[in-house]
Amino acid sequence: MLDGVVRTVPQAEGLARMLGELGKKLDAVLYFDIADDVLVQRLSGRTVCEKCQTPYQGREPGTPCDKGDGGRLVRRKDDEPEAVRNRLEVYQRDTAPVLAWYRENGVPVKTVDAVGSVGDVTRRALEAVGL
Repeated sequence: MLDGVVRTVPQAEGLARMLGELGKKLDAVLYFDIADDVLVQRLSGRTVCEKCQTPYQGREPGTPCDKGDGGRLVRRKDDEPEAVRNRLEVYQRDTAPVLAWYRENGVPVKTVDAVGSVGDVTRRALEAVGL
C-alpha cells in the first residue's frame, strides 16, 4: 500500500514505469471522497500538544494536554482553515488529474465515502479492496 506518494501525473507515470520494470502493477487506487467544507472543518479541528505532540480532535488551542506534561494544545499552521483551503486548491490543480490518468490507464479507482468515524471509513476502505 502506498499512501500519498503519487500526487502528480508525472509521478504516476514514473511509478508505473518502475513497477513495470519490476513486473508489478497497481491493483487499485482508493479515492477518499469528502466535501471540501467537511475536510476544512475536520483538519482545522486538529490540535497537538506543544510538548509531546499527542494529537487531539475537536479540542481548542490553549487547552492543557491530557498527558499532564504541562503542554498546551496548538493548531499546526498547515491545519489553519486558510492553509487547508490552499492545500485543496493545490490538490485540484495537481493531484485530481491523477485519478483520470489511472482510469485511462486501466487502473481501477475505487471511491470510498470518507465521512464518518475512523472505524466506518476503515471498514469502507477494506470493503473497497475486497477485505
